[in-house]
Amino acid sequence: MKRDPHIVFLDHRQELLTWLTRRLHAREQAEDMVQELYLRFVQHAAGHHVDDTRAYLFQMARNMLADLGRQQQARATDTHSHDEPLMLAVPDTAPGPEQVAAARSRLRQLAACLEQLPPLTQRIFLLNRVHDMSYQEVATQLDVSVSTVQKHLTRALCHVTEQMKTH
Repeated sequence: MKRDPHIVFLDHRQELLTWLTRRLHAREQAEDMVQELYLRFVQHAAGHHVDDTRAYLFQMARNMLADLGRQQQARATDTHSHDEPLMLAVPDTAPGPEQVAAARSRLRQLAACLEQLPPLTQRIFLLNRVHDMSYQEVATQLDVSVSTVQKHLTRALCHVTEQMKTH
């Protein structure tokens, strides 16, 4: 039996809003995007079957974020492409060679610290801290409880913090 797409969307609305708010750093913009997601999803669901609605909705959200990024980049390029003196006045904020070398060294230290951890703890750390997934998203992907994610992440952070202090 096919569920009502409006109800299906509402099941995931809060999680989508939280996820988008974290990425956009603007609640109002995230709410607008969730509304647009709702409209697109209901329209699509009217004519198509979606097996995994959560995955489908989050993929739609990622696509919308990518579109937004491209639009912002295009606007920035259009605004400044004919204004050469403005571009010359922008200070160079790129890191120098010393900063790059120091950052690479710290990254190698972090990788070495992570290799000392059990594989599940490493995976949880990377999904949460590198791929910016929520505890719930990590738990769902790895088929573990949120509590397990929290415990492993705490262990990883304590270990990394301690190891990075000594180097």
